[in-house]
Amino acid sequence: MFRLVLISSLLAISLAATVNLRLPNLVPAVTNDLPDFSDITDNITDIVKARFDDLVSKGLGRHVQELIGIQKKLKIINKIAAEQVKKANANSGRFGAIAHEIFHAFGVFHHHSRSDRDTYLTLSAANQDDNQFTKLTTSDSYNYGTMYDYGSVMHYGLDGMTAVETLYQSTMGAGLGPQFGDIVLINTQYQCMCKSATVTCANGGYPNPNGCSTCLCRGGFGGSDCSVRDPGTENPDVGVTLQAIASDSCQTLVTSLGNDDGVINLYYQKSWFWIQAPAGKQVQLIFQKAGTSPGVSYSQGYGCTDQGVEIKLKNGEFNRTGTLFCGDDPALVSTPSNIIPFTSDSELAILQVYSQTNKFNLQVKYRYVDSTTLSTIPGSCQPCLDQYSNCNTFTSDVCANNQNIASGCPVTCGTCPK
Repeated sequence: MFRLVLISSLLAISLAATVNLRLPNLVPAVTNDLPDFSDITDNITDIVKARFDDLVSKGLGRHVQELIGIQKKLKIINKIAAEQVKKANANSGRFGAIAHEIFHAFGVFHHHSRSDRDTYLTLSAANQDDNQFTKLTTSDSYNYGTMYDYGSVMHYGLDGMTAVETLYQSTMGAGLGPQFGDIVLINTQYQCMCKSATVTCANGGYPNPNGCSTCLCRGGFGGSDCSVRDPGTENPDVGVTLQAIASDSCQTLVTSLGNDDGVINLYYQKSWFWIQAPAGKQVQLIFQKAGTSPGVSYSQGYGCTDQGVEIKLKNGEFNRTGTLFCGDDPALVSTPSNIIPFTSDSELAILQVYSQTNKFNLQVKYRYVDSTTLSTIPGSCQPCLDQYSNCNTFTSDVCANNQNIASGCPVTCGTCPK
């Protein structure tokens, strides 16, 4: 049975166990106070050990000796987790690191060591010689049909690693926690699947082994049966479902998440957005802004661990992490001289904005397209930016009477293409 155990107000990690193992909620609701981590992890270890001993005495369970080994490894994780809490108190801890180690304890190897990794990843000579990158074979490992996921909690993001799918370069090393494929993998390994579910799951979800009456959903989907948009972490919900209603002009989504206070949150704030096109059409996105506020530091490089945006455009790949982009990434944000359209392969495009520290701001133009309109970008979809640093000093009269100012300061003067 897989369930999400809230280990503390800082660390949300995934714990998996056997099909008959029912772990209770071990920790109370989230507060602003960090609990004594040793008490929590000792409690988890004791409960797991008791259930494993029960399985052994009854001769039940699959790979019983392996499960006993897991319980022993949890003691090591206690030490690792305690160190992460110390780092968290110093504003440098990451809960993804603990999730990573717990998955190791349950026998999961590094994602970048999968037998099929060479199809998705190239490594430098130095990395190939490092035992952290040893490639597994199909005879000594199982992927259980899960897709290669650059955003897996078990995937490194280091120099010398190059994503074959170049837009996923920043996705490697993400610390957002266990992804859908990670959970499927461990549930399948320990035969934690429902035999008689009372729910039918939509959009690629599957019955949650903890009760079998609700579903575990792919990223971006939510509700008891995965039929609706994931409401995210905030109350009220920051995300929204939008309808692209035109092809010859663009609508605009403007949103932000987080606070510019320099504080590292105890958890990732997340908001999800669906943009839907009419049946048979596709969604086209053109990003105008995607980053922190002016002068505020932001994530750079692998994982975009402080804040960023996730984009999911391929319907057949919604069960893996989308492409992650950090602030002001030139591969994402369009300029007047370099328009970068992102187009879905179905009627649905999914965006996630997330932040652990400071505000992330997003502005994206969207419309629906088909094969006849895909390559022609309407004026209202093209980036519109003030070109002069002093544009905000000009009055409407100056804009009206000076064509150079009007064209050089289109945002200030209201002359952006409609």
